[in-house]
Amino acid sequence: MLQAEKKKLKSCPLCRQPLTQVMRYGRVLNKMKFDQADIQFAGQTHTQLGQAEGMYQQAAAATQSADQLGNRVLPCMSSCYA
Repeated sequence: MLQAEKKKLKSCPLCRQPLTQVMRYGRVLNKMKFDQADIQFAGQTHTQLGQAEGMYQQAAAATQSADQLGNRVLPCMSSCYA
C-alpha cells in the first residue's frame, strides 16, 4: 500500500524515542501524524469496501437464484390452484 509515503517520526539520536513533546518539530510531527492517520483510514476504507462488495455479490447471486427458482415454481402452483 502507500509505503513510500510512510515516513518515520523524528527521533532522539541517543535513545531513538520519537520527539513528540519538542515544540520545534510540532508542525512536522503533526503533519506526519495526520498523514499516517490518512493512510490508515484509506486502508481501512479499502478493506471495508471490499467486504461490502463481496456481500453485495452474494446477495445478488442469492436473489438471482431465488428468481430462477420462483419462475419454475410459480407456473406450477398457479395451474394447480386455478
